[in-house]
This record gives sequence, structure tokens and C-alpha cells, in this order.
Amino acid sequence: MAAQSPVTFERYSTLQGLPQNSIFSIAQDASGFIWLATYNGLSRFDGLEFLSYQPDHGNPGGISSNITVTLVADARHHLWIGTTGSGLAEFDTRTLLFENYQSVNGKTDLLSGNDVNAILPLQQGIWVGTTVGLSVLNPESLRFTNFSSKDGLRGNNVLSLLDNGGGEVWVSTSNGVQLVSLAEGGLTEKAVLLPAQTGGEVLSLFRDTEERLWTVSAREVACFEYRENTLVKTRSFSDASASPAIPAGTLFNVICERAPGEFWVGTQNGLVRLLEKNQNLMVDGYFVNQVYDDKSLPGNHIISLLADSEGVLWIGTGFNGLAKYDPYKQPVIRYMQTPGSQNTLHSNDIRSVSEDAQGHIWAGSRNQGLDYINPQTGKIRHYFADPEQEGSLPDNGVRVLYLDKQDRLWVGYSRGFAQIDINSGNEVVFQPALDEKGQILSFPETIYTLFEDSKDRFWVGTTGGLVLYDRDTGEAEWIRNWDAHLPSGRQDFIRSICEDDQGHLWLATDGEGVYRFNPETRAMKSHRQAFGDSTTLSHNKVYVAFKDKDDHIWLGTHSGLNSYNPETDRFYHFTQDDGLSNNIVYGIMQDQRGFLWLSTANGLSRFDPSSGTFKIYLSGFEFSDDAFSMNEEGKIYVGGLNGFFAFHPDSLRENRFVPPVRFTRLRLNNRMVEPGEVINDRVILPVSLPHLDELVLQHDENFFSVEFAALSYASPLQNRYYFRLDGLHTQWIEASHAERVAVFTSLPPGRYVLRVRGSNADGIWGAASLPIYIRPAFYQTGWFKALIVLIFTGIIFLLSRLRLRSLTRQKIRLQQTVDEKTDALQRQNRLLAEQRDEIERQSHQVIEMTRMVHEADERKLRFFTGISHEIRTPLTLILGPLEQIIEKKQFPASLGPSLERIHRNAQGLLKLVSQLLDFRKIDSGMMPLEPSRGDISKFIHEQVELYAELFHEKDLRVKVDTNIQKSDCYFDHDLVGKVFSNMLTNAIKYSPEDGPISISLSRGDKQAKSFVQLRVTDSGSGIPAAEQSRIFERFYRSREARKGQGKGAGIGLAFSRELARLHGGISCLSILVKKAVLLCFAFPYRKNWTLKWTLKWTWMACRWRMSLVLADRIMLP
Repeated sequence: MAAQSPVTFERYSTLQGLPQNSIFSIAQDASGFIWLATYNGLSRFDGLEFLSYQPDHGNPGGISSNITVTLVADARHHLWIGTTGSGLAEFDTRTLLFENYQSVNGKTDLLSGNDVNAILPLQQGIWVGTTVGLSVLNPESLRFTNFSSKDGLRGNNVLSLLDNGGGEVWVSTSNGVQLVSLAEGGLTEKAVLLPAQTGGEVLSLFRDTEERLWTVSAREVACFEYRENTLVKTRSFSDASASPAIPAGTLFNVICERAPGEFWVGTQNGLVRLLEKNQNLMVDGYFVNQVYDDKSLPGNHIISLLADSEGVLWIGTGFNGLAKYDPYKQPVIRYMQTPGSQNTLHSNDIRSVSEDAQGHIWAGSRNQGLDYINPQTGKIRHYFADPEQEGSLPDNGVRVLYLDKQDRLWVGYSRGFAQIDINSGNEVVFQPALDEKGQILSFPETIYTLFEDSKDRFWVGTTGGLVLYDRDTGEAEWIRNWDAHLPSGRQDFIRSICEDDQGHLWLATDGEGVYRFNPETRAMKSHRQAFGDSTTLSHNKVYVAFKDKDDHIWLGTHSGLNSYNPETDRFYHFTQDDGLSNNIVYGIMQDQRGFLWLSTANGLSRFDPSSGTFKIYLSGFEFSDDAFSMNEEGKIYVGGLNGFFAFHPDSLRENRFVPPVRFTRLRLNNRMVEPGEVINDRVILPVSLPHLDELVLQHDENFFSVEFAALSYASPLQNRYYFRLDGLHTQWIEASHAERVAVFTSLPPGRYVLRVRGSNADGIWGAASLPIYIRPAFYQTGWFKALIVLIFTGIIFLLSRLRLRSLTRQKIRLQQTVDEKTDALQRQNRLLAEQRDEIERQSHQVIEMTRMVHEADERKLRFFTGISHEIRTPLTLILGPLEQIIEKKQFPASLGPSLERIHRNAQGLLKLVSQLLDFRKIDSGMMPLEPSRGDISKFIHEQVELYAELFHEKDLRVKVDTNIQKSDCYFDHDLVGKVFSNMLTNAIKYSPEDGPISISLSRGDKQAKSFVQLRVTDSGSGIPAAEQSRIFERFYRSREARKGQGKGAGIGLAFSRELARLHGGISCLSILVKKAVLLCFAFPYRKNWTLKWTLKWTWMACRWRMSLVLADRIMLP
């Protein structure tokens, strides 16, 4: 068949989990689960998974046989299963336990036979039809009452049972159908239908929504209804009146009403759909297995049918598994290749599809030419490229079909495009596009898209650029390489073109995003993906550009649907996370209600721009880029690798069924928990999870998972789930349709409620909840905590009493100890008082002695000062004439040395007297500091020259090193001269004749301050270590000096140190190798002088008074 009627089926077999492929009976229980009776046990289906039950000979609560042939669900959540050879089984879906009823010879209150054909559960009893009679089970006594032909049955082989209401039951046997009721004496027959009325023995009985009786025999399907208390056949369908498409001799098995007036009949050769119109039964479809179509029936031998509460039809076959018909996604016609048929597509690989102005369908394939389909007649014609025939298709690689505003259909192929024309003789002629010279226009690139804008300009998008073609003159203008910084290639690959409300063209490219092109100015604006910026394109590979009725621009990319906002110049993205069937969007169309239809790499999506929601159709089919179109009436065509589909969006049905949500499984520590199973010495599930009122777990059973399912079977892969655990979660958590599980770990004890929401494919939501109680451990319970509080309170009370008693005893002992210590302290205080008095007396004595010593020092100092003044005056009077005598040389030459010696000694005595006076000034704070700027290096040289005679007298070898940079600085010339004089005099005094003396001047830094360092090194015998610390004391002379090695009063070095401190500097002593003595004088180096530095130098002199010797030694080399 070129076009299949709008019915497809979904198949289930042992590959999907069925225990066996022969489905003898189908039922839906009160919870919404689908149950299947197979030749290898019972199976439950929740839309995705099969759960099977088979005989377990070691389990008395298991089913007696795996050959199950009939199945009925009652309102008490029980299933009644008829077997072949093993009698009747009752299955409690709450406890998952079976109760088996079997026939035993000689037992009249048991089942009449073990081959069960039919079951009818009623409130007053369970009716069971077997091959040897009718049995009615009393639900209270669990005893059977059996009936046979001897008791009024028309036959012993009961084939079908049907409730007629009011305690009446239709019973079908080999000899007719009779309406009976139970009476005290047995069966009472109310009505009868003989085989002649039903077309033979009735295999199946059915009551429709109008309470009419339907009988199914091998040759006839008949409808009976009461008219004036008479049962009349009002409709019938037999093999003789069947559609020509149904093979002659077809045998009927079963009937089902899926919707009011829509009946399905299962036969041994396929499935028939009957529609009731004008009191007649019309064949609306005959469906059989198609070898190359996995959406057709899995097999033709139909033995069971069920229309579930959602309206989904379930079809059981013999040996070929289960099939499902979903009426909510079926109103589409599928065109595909049918092997062996002449009237068929020549390829399933559809690259383009379109309808022409006359309503004919054209489908282009990858390399198999073009197919023409007449929907009215169903005839298909094929067109190949034939270079020898004029007017034939120029190329078999059809890429695009386009219907322009003048209703001309154009076909694009690998090197050009042509107009399709049907002449008066109904012949198809392909007229290639011509250039301005009348020659066939040939392109070096493949034609990918054709577009006519609002000004009737004809645009051609190719793999090598954009072409503006004038259909009247044949002029072709190429527009390419508009992005100079990009290499030619993907930017020139134009996949799709649309026009916005401003007349700009949007050019979708194969990898460089989309360009907005102004045909008037030839200006281009590029829109590309910027990684990390969600306001740009979601992907640079753009398959389609589309403008909707509200002038919004939509783009289908390799990563979702994009919407453009011209006000903000940004893009909004829609992906699979938002409900899109697949992120690769090939085509975009808009129907008459404003919905966008998107062909993708996996199914067709309908998008509502107002709500941002998606609905998925044709899931599992991969479509092709460019293989989509919509005619003026809104009919949609989409093609792909498996042919193409045609449908009108208004014909699609909405599924308003509210799916029941059921909890299906419980796993504890990843182990399945079965109802009645003993785990941790207790039963966790007294009933199955769908019927559990509350799940109670221990505190150490807090790692568990709960599985659930929304029992909407139309498109279970599109069902959506959310769950939330009240007491733990504050928001809903989405679960995938594949997992459908909520996992919990380390839940603290407490009460929770697991809430689950599930929807069908159309977004209709159902809900369920499961209270969960995690019992606390004994140490987490309130009574245990209260007991602990009481115990701790008692312990604290006892400890406090013991502590109080201990503290009392300690207090007594402590009081005794305090009294003893107090007495001892009083004695010690008296002794200390006496010692204090003695210390005060001695302190007064020391103070008095100190005062006397101070007064003595003062008197001594005043005495020395007075003596110094007295001595200084005559010395001055002596030195004056002496210097005049020496200067005028008015003396004999023999007296010269003596006079010089006298002059020198007098000068030394005057110097000594001046030092004593300076000591007095220093101690009294009257010694002024008068710094002035000078060359310190030159100054030292001048001072050294004053001692030239002394050097000469002792033949001393003097080495002077004063080469320092920036020798100009501020210093007190008199003070520095006195210090240097004492240092040099001391070196001359203690150096032997012909001994060396070293004088050096240098700059040094200490604590970020700059100092001038003056060193004088002698070559004397040194100073004993025991005396070195006292060498700067006043009037102290070393032992060697006292022995006569050196002469002096012991005030020179002490005087030098006081002057150094006054200058803000230091003087120090160091004993070098071979006992040489090094004297050092250091003072701050300053290039400028202010009063601040005078005060600071004075402060520094006071601060360093106690630590100069040690500090100066650190500076020494």
C-alpha cells in the first residue's frame, strides 16, 4: 500500500520482557495495571516493565499452572485466572498471594473441571465456565455449585460468560447462548440464542456502552437488543459482507469497543475496525502484519482484545506477542516504500516533500528521483533523470521543492533548478531555469533552498552562496563571501531563507550562524554563537529560518529552537530540557491555531509560543532537513529516512485522561522487598506497595528507594514525573520516565509523606502520596530521653549532696588551717615589722651617709675647681712670657730644649686644668654644644700636624687614613678636637719608640643612621681584660700606668667619653691582636643643622649613656 491508514501499533514481545508471546487474555485491575494471561504465566505491565508470576512448587501461595488462558479483574483488587489443566486461581493483588481451586473426581462441591474457558466475578458468586460445565463459587463458604446439561445448560462446554445485571448471566455453550439465573432448584433459563441466530457457536460475548449484546462466532459478529421484550438482531458483520480487503474465509475470535461506535474485531487473519454509521457496521480498516513495517501488527492471529480506561487498545496475538494502539497519536497517513508493490514510493529516504496547486503530492528522494502521488486515486508515478528525453527530470538528487505565489512548483537539485509543469495532456514536463541568453542555467553548487520575497524577487540558496534570479529575464546575481575575514565555505552554505517584517532576509548557514541581509543596501549583519553568552545563538549550524504570523523570527539549530527579540537583539533558547523532542531542529511550520510544528532528529514537536510548552508526536522517527511543508489548508507534510507523513493538526486528539499514579516497588538497601517477606525479623510490607497505607521502617533501615509509575499507556515514554518528600524537601524533584524512582539515604527518624506527580504525554497530571514513618532507635525516643533526664537529674542531685558533704568537711579543715596560718602570719608580721623598723633606721643612715658623701664630692669638686682656677691664672702668666721668649729666641741655644719642655709641660698642665673645669661644666649641664659646618677630614689632618714634634721625639710611625666621601658635615670643632687630642695623646703616651700609630676616619651606618667614626690605634702593651671595663672611669689609671709606664691623672679618657656623649656620639675601647689598643669615637653625620638636631643629639647622649661600649664594638671591624 502506498499510504497506510492512520493506525500504527507498538509491539511488545519476550524481547521487552513478556514471559511468552501468546496473549490469551488481557485485563486491567482496579489500580490501573494491565495484566496478561500467557502460555508461560501471568504478567503485570505498568507501561515500561513486565512483572511475571509463574508456578513455584515450594510456595503454597503461588499459581498452580503457567498455562493461563482467561483473566478477569474484580472490584476487590482480585484477579481470577483460568488455566488449562490446573483449574481456577484467585490472585490477591494486595498480598500477591494465589488461592487455587481445582477439580477432584468425586468432589461435587469443588470446581467442575480443570480446563477453564470463562470467568465472571459477581457479588453473589464467581461464575466459572469449564469444558465440562458451569461452576459458581460461594465467596463465603468457598464451595462450588456445579451445573451441566443435566441441570438445564444447553451444553457442557461453556465458552463465554457475560453479566446481564439483576443476577442474570449470559452463558455461551457449543449449542447456543442462554440467559440464566440462579434459583433454589438450579438454573432458570430466561432467553436463548440458537447457533442459527449467531452464525455458529459463540466464542465471545460482549456488552457495549449502550448495553447491547454482541456475539462473536467464527463466521459472524452480531448485535442483539431488546425490542418490545424480544431479543432482535439489529446489526451483523460476516465474512461474506466484509470489505474486499479482508480475505475470504476469515474467522472471527473476539470483539471490543474502544470508543462509542468504534468496534475492533480480532480474527485469525488480522484486525478489523468497524464503525457504526446509520445503523450499519462499516469497515474502517483492516490491519495485518507488514514484514518491513515495525509499526504494523506483530502477527495476524488476534485472540484477545482490551480497551483500557484511557481508551488505549491492547491486542493479544497467538505466538507474536502484544500490540498496543494509541488513538491519541494516530491521525497521520504514512507514505513509504512497499517492496513488491508497483504503486509505491521508490525510496524511503525523503529529502523534500510538497503539495502543488492541484493538491498533488511531490516527494523528492536523495538519489532516486521524484515521486508524484495523487491522493484521490492513490496512484503513484515516478520520474527519473533521462538525458535522452526532453523535459525529463534534470537530476535524480532532488534537494528542494518550492511552490511560489503564482502556484508554480519548482524543484532544486545538485546543479540547478527547474519548474514542474503539467501540460494539457496531463504530462509532466520539467523546464530548467534559463539564463539571459536562453541557455540552461547551471550552477557550480547544489541548490539547497528557494524563496520568493514580498517583492516577488526569487532567491536561490546554494552551498556556495546566495543567488538573486529574475524569472523573466533569466539574469542571475551572485552574492557571496560577505564576511571577508572568514574563509569561503560555511558562510556561503545557505540552508534556509525567510523574510522579516522589515523586508530583510534571514539566511541560515551551515556553520556560521545566521545573517540578516538587506536586499536594498546589500548590508549584512551576522548573528553567531558566543560561548558562555546565553543571549546569542545556541549553535552556529542553523537548519531553518522561519517568520511566524506575528512577525517573530524562529531558528532551528543543531542545539534547539531559538527565538529572536529585535528590541533587545538577543535570542531565547528552547531545548529538550524544556520538552522539545530532540535538540536538532530541521523544520518549522505554523498551523492555523498559532502552534509551531518542529521536525527534529527524533520525532515531531508541537510548540505553543504563548505558554512555552511542547507536545511530542511521531516519537522515534528521524526526519530530514528541508523535508517539510504545509499547504494552504494547514496540512503538514514531514519526511525522513522512513518515508513521509501527512496529517492536519486539527485532526489530532488530546488525551484528557488523568493517569493514576501508583507506587510499584520498594527496595531496602538495594534489595527488593516483597509483600509478606520477613526482613530483620519482621514483615515490612503486609500488603503490596500500591495498597500500602503507611510505610514503617526502623531507624537503621533509612537507605531505601520507592519506585512509581503513572499508568498512562498511550505514550509512556513521554510521561513526566516529579516527587517530593514532605519533611525533607521544599521543592519538587523531577524523575525521568526511565528511572521513576525516589531514593533516600540516612533519613533521620520522623514522619514523612512521599508525594509523586505523574502526567501523560499531554500534560494531564495525576498524584499519589505514601506516608513514611522512620521509627527512632530506643535511645532516640521521647521516653528514653525523659528517662535519661531523670537519671542525670538523680545523679546530679546525689553528686551535689555528696559534694555538699565533702565541702562541709573541707570547710572545717580549711578553717582549722586558716586559724593556724593566721597565727603563723601574725607572728611573721610582728617579725617583719621589727625588720622593717631596722631597715628604715639603716636606710636613714645610708641616706645621711649619701648626703655626706655628696656634700664631700661637691666640696671636692668645688675645691678642685677653685684650685684649677687658682692654678690656671699663674699658668697663663707663665705661658705668656715663655711663649714670647721662645718666639723671640732671646736665650742661649743650650736652653732651647729646656724651654720647649717647660712650655710643653705647662701646656699639659693647662690642659689638665681645663679638663677639670669642663668636667664641672658637664656635670652641671653648662657645657654648650656649638656645631658648625666643616671638613672633618681636613680638621683631623690639622690636629695630627699639631703633634708632629711628639711623633718625632719618639720616632713614631703614624699612618693617617681620612679618605671618606662627603667629609663636609656639622660638628663641634672644639669638642671633637678635645676628644681626638685625648685619644691621640693616650696613643703617643703608651706606644713604644719607633712604634706604629694608626689614625683612620670613616663613615658607618647603625640602625638606619649615618655616623662619622674616628679610630686611633696604638702599639702599646695593652690593657688587662679585668681593667678594660673601668678604663673610662674618672681618675682611674691602669696598673701599668701606675707602675710608671704612662703618666697621667686618669681623667683624659673619662673626659673624652663625656664629650662624646655630649656630641651625641660614643667612644669605645677594643684590644686588638698583639695587645694593641683601639680607641674609637663616633658621632652622627649631618649635612644640615637645626635646633631639632641639637635637642635630639642631647637626647641621644642621655639614652646611650648606659650601653655605648657594647654597641660601639658592634660597629668596629
